[in-house]
Amino acid sequence: MQRTSNRNQSCLAFRLATLLTFVWAFSVLLHAAAAGNLPWERPMQTIATSLTGPVAYAVGLIGIAIASGTMLWGGELTEFGRRACMIGLVVSVLVFAAPMLASAFGVNAAVV
Repeated sequence: MQRTSNRNQSCLAFRLATLLTFVWAFSVLLHAAAAGNLPWERPMQTIATSLTGPVAYAVGLIGIAIASGTMLWGGELTEFGRRACMIGLVVSVLVFAAPMLASAFGVNAAVV
């Protein structure tokens, strides 16, 4: 009876030690993941900076002018051409909106 009890206690201690090791290992991994050094964060930050800088402001303004001029004086556009022009106009407005809000109202816009 004593031998079975010792075996159960040693098995329980081993299971507890294994469980604590796994908990410690995963908590270290989760802590490292929350540190902000994930591999996709730097390229996403670069894209967000590119979409809100002065170059994006100029590109958005030029895109709006070109797409609006094509829609206005483009003559007879096909359905595909008109839709492509509308998509260009919408993208230009979205890219132009963030720096425009930041410069006009002092509001930092979220880039979606």
